[in-house]
Amino acid sequence: MRLIRFIGMLLVLIFVFFVLPINEWVSKPSAELSLSTMWDDTKESVQDINLDDIGDRMKSTADRVQLFFSSLTDENTTVSFDNKPGRDGSQQENFKEPPELELTEADIQEFEYQVLDLVNEERQAQGLDPLEFSVEVSEVARAKSQDMADSNYFDHQSPNYGSPFQMMENFGVDFMAAGENIAMGQRSPEEVMNGWMNSEGHRKNIMHDQFTHLGVGYVEANGTTYWTQMFVGR
Repeated sequence: MRLIRFIGMLLVLIFVFFVLPINEWVSKPSAELSLSTMWDDTKESVQDINLDDIGDRMKSTADRVQLFFSSLTDENTTVSFDNKPGRDGSQQENFKEPPELELTEADIQEFEYQVLDLVNEERQAQGLDPLEFSVEVSEVARAKSQDMADSNYFDHQSPNYGSPFQMMENFGVDFMAAGENIAMGQRSPEEVMNGWMNSEGHRKNIMHDQFTHLGVGYVEANGTTYWTQMFVGR
């Protein structure tokens, strides 16, 4: 009996989220919405059902949910080093040229400043010096978040720019110590910071006593959000 109920609930959820034309209704002006038009849209949507398309959408949704939780629990989404390593000149690196963002203070989003404020609240509570906001480093962090959205990946190693540290160098950022935290799917600075502070590796970067400056990159794309914190010590 429980199995039958579970299957029934699953079918209802599939119908609601993957068959009903909810996105179409949301995009319509309220004056054009009525029970009659919604019923007509539903009938048309049912007639156009493509099982392969529904399967792809369900897989995409499941992947996003998995990325949301892994971005908070997977220690591979945080990386840092304390002393800048020397570069091996024998290794030829062919990465994408940095985009010409040229951010100014006026371009920084409120969410990005709020992340800095929350970081400094945590640091000052532990007697650490606050981090300075860096527009220069934020330009790199914004580019990293946009790169993850555009190239459909979630990792420190960018297929276009290499590691976070290679990316910073290619953007002309000077540093002696550096670190990066990334996250995906969180809808507010408070939510993403809560996740980072409850992860040992992410928290270590936030509370690192050798870091002096912070850049934050927030991007909304593909129906989700991408967050990048880049820390540098000078």
